[in-house]
Amino acid sequence: MSSRPINSSLSSFTDTSRRVNRRFIAYVDQTFARQMRQRRQLLLAIGVMASAMLVIIAATTLHNTHEFWTALLICLLVIAFCGVQAVRRLLRWRRNTQQMRGVLQNGVPMNAFLVQANAALLKAQHQIFPCLVLISFQPEVSGEIEYMQALARRVYSFKNTHPDDADSRFVAALTTNERAVTGRRRQLPLSFTDGSVIYCIDLMVRPAYLQGSRLQSDILPCIAESGPDGEVELIPWWLLAEPEKSLTPFSKTEGSRLGL
Repeated sequence: MSSRPINSSLSSFTDTSRRVNRRFIAYVDQTFARQMRQRRQLLLAIGVMASAMLVIIAATTLHNTHEFWTALLICLLVIAFCGVQAVRRLLRWRRNTQQMRGVLQNGVPMNAFLVQANAALLKAQHQIFPCLVLISFQPEVSGEIEYMQALARRVYSFKNTHPDDADSRFVAALTTNERAVTGRRRQLPLSFTDGSVIYCIDLMVRPAYLQGSRLQSDILPCIAESGPDGEVELIPWWLLAEPEKSLTPFSKTEGSRLGL
């Protein structure tokens, strides 16, 4: 069973936002603290191993000055390279975590409606893959589950087509060009949305955030920064762990949408 869709009704939207955002931030903070300890321990282990290597080099080559300095230089270069790479990865990971935390502090929970996804997301795994989804910051629009699902299917129907009018060509390009760009957000033509503001976005899916580590529904609860630009984060299923009978599992006829 998948995580339940977020109730997008106006009366419950604010309470849902505050509760989910707080729980998600707490989870990110706990994970960051635990992994930071592990990475510091790893750096410490690298330092200990480097010191041991230096001692071994000194003990085995001290009788030959040329060999000693050559081996020492090579060892120091290797240690320096590994250390720089480890620090760079640590800083990049910390920066990405801080960026995620900013999204959770400033964003609002909402349902994202699947247009198409990498077929690998149907299998339990750990690798991050992209999918294309629709979102709207208008609760009266995003709360219309059947409308948003139908619109997502309509957008997908233009894949690999060559329409005559500009709006249809724009929509066709959304699905035909399968290269995902993190954080990209494009507004659908108003002629497709009955005047509502609906965005088509590239969402990076962490399978660990999905129940069973795989896609089981075409509704993905997310937290998104408002406006025409911003980041989006998938909400872990256990933060929305209440069972919901109105889930929309994939049917056999929808399998073609999972083929990025």
